[in-house]
Amino acid sequence: MAIARAILKDPPILVLDEATSAVDNETEAAIQKSLAKITQNRTTIVIAHRLSTIRRADCIGSMSPLHPD
Repeated sequence: MAIARAILKDPPILVLDEATSAVDNETEAAIQKSLAKITQNRTTIVIAHRLSTIRRADCIGSMSPLHPD
């Protein structure tokens, strides 16, 4: 529901933070297919733990926790 609300606002930048983390793989695939159409010509930042969520991204960054010695 939150994804739908965000898209209806038609923002120039869309931030999706773990948007598909609570769904199964099949549902995630359906959501990703829809998002691929909706996010065309829009800056989209996707935060995810699953590689499958970001595999089609134009650019992928990675962060890791700092471990003090």
